[in-house]
Amino acid sequence: MINEWFGKVMYFLTACMWVSCLMPQVCLSAPPRISLNDDNITDLVIGVPYEDIGTVDSAGAVNVIHGSATGLTAAGNQIWYQDSGLYGISQDDDMFGYALCVGDFNGDGMADLAVGVPYETLESQGEFQAGVVHVIYSSVIGGLISEGNQVWTRLDFPQRDFEKPWKWGTHFGYDLAAGDFNGDGCHDLAISAPGTSLKTGSLHVDGVGTIHILYGSKEGLSSTSCVSWHQEDLSLPLTSDASQLFGESLATGDFNRDGYADLAVGTPRETGDAGGVSMAGAIDIIYGSKGGLDNTRAAHFHQGDLMVGQPAADGDFFGWSLASGNFNGDHWEDLAVGAMNKDCTPGKTSTGAVFIIHGSRSGLTASGAQIWHQDIIGTDGIAVSGDQFGYSLASGDFDTNGCDDLAIGVVRKMVDGYTHAGGVHLIYGTTAGLTAAGDSFLDMNELFGTGTIQRHYCKFGFALATGDFDGNGHDDLAVGAPGHTVSGEITAGSVSVIYGGVFSPLSSAPAAMAEIWHQDITDMAGMAEAGDEFGRALAGYPPKPLWRRSLGPVYPILLE
Repeated sequence: MINEWFGKVMYFLTACMWVSCLMPQVCLSAPPRISLNDDNITDLVIGVPYEDIGTVDSAGAVNVIHGSATGLTAAGNQIWYQDSGLYGISQDDDMFGYALCVGDFNGDGMADLAVGVPYETLESQGEFQAGVVHVIYSSVIGGLISEGNQVWTRLDFPQRDFEKPWKWGTHFGYDLAAGDFNGDGCHDLAISAPGTSLKTGSLHVDGVGTIHILYGSKEGLSSTSCVSWHQEDLSLPLTSDASQLFGESLATGDFNRDGYADLAVGTPRETGDAGGVSMAGAIDIIYGSKGGLDNTRAAHFHQGDLMVGQPAADGDFFGWSLASGNFNGDHWEDLAVGAMNKDCTPGKTSTGAVFIIHGSRSGLTASGAQIWHQDIIGTDGIAVSGDQFGYSLASGDFDTNGCDDLAIGVVRKMVDGYTHAGGVHLIYGTTAGLTAAGDSFLDMNELFGTGTIQRHYCKFGFALATGDFDGNGHDDLAVGAPGHTVSGEITAGSVSVIYGGVFSPLSSAPAAMAEIWHQDITDMAGMAEAGDEFGRALAGYPPKPLWRRSLGPVYPILLE
């Protein structure tokens, strides 16, 4: 009997060792959905980059609203700015909160917050609008705390052939993205600085753009092994052009399902591709590995590669917005790419389009790519010149069918006679990919009643974020309207939250589960003021858990 028991135990241990050998060495996995205050219900982070702090104009702030079993709640909400216990001080036109990113940078199972301040001037270095990034860590005793906060600048990275900012500024922190690029269980941080200039010998090129990578650890983000790259550092036959602003948009996803997050980099002003078409745009993909992002394993896409019947044209801005999601449920994440100024219908200009590039075992592939715009048959909406469909993107499984759906911002859409009122299209994922069946269009008057939009330039859909803010297993959608008038204050800004279940094609009463948030709500920190632009940036979910080397989840071996 003892020998039989011993044999089964040894069988179990041997099997575990075999599985362990196949798996990369990683920290213990965090809970599937982590939050800023350790309750595993997603919290919503809202950027207010034009917030005045005392007499300091447009210094910027960030509001944090916590999720609960009944949805977002003002209880315990926070407001952060550079004078709230963080390193640094608020200055005019810093725009703290211009970019936001949530990730578990120290692997403790709680989400931390990175805040981009791309217009901060480093006076000690004489660098105009050089930009910084603040990182605020979470604690079980009360969510985000100032203790241990960090501030990062371009000067914390190895100085190579990059010059001081050109006349428009480096704008370090313009966009942010988190992902576990090396599979160690701690999220890493990608930071863009699209205004960086390049100098090689006597050659001086302004505004080529760079990206900067910080790796997470149990102690948090560290400069150890940090890297800075421009487009010519990738293993691609590319040339860094003036004013192309490499890194103007960023997104992460595991496009080849190898257990390492990959980085998508948008360069919407790219001209060198597609026969020299001016500002047609392009994207680059840098794949993750055990050693982190590998610039020798990179891919490059422009519209001509996708063969969707829409050639590149001047000013398309392909790559303006990016979002990853598993739109067909095949376990490989796909990439949605916005081209907000694309002309898709004769006689209409800047209507906008969104391209879908599917993931595969070898990574993103042009095979089977899709294009979406408002004049596609079955899509709820009609394209009008200047709509800018695809200005913003976010993915989430709103109908809980196991395939991600896509939310698309149409920030300049006219609604009920109001110019640039804005709206959001929802396109649903299926095992066959995104489909127009059951798609819908949302605007503020439809959600909350006629009269909600009070002035032109509401910009509903300027920013999008997803999260399960009520913890019920349905993804919810947050929509920023930074131009919304609140309490008579023009462009004070608001954020609308539409809770999961509303998005089902069978639903007929979306307003029943939607709400508006702004700084004049009772108990909310801050005050709605003209020009604040509350909701110009949003962050919800941290990056999704990664599958490890295509093995799928590991199940325990049961002993009979």
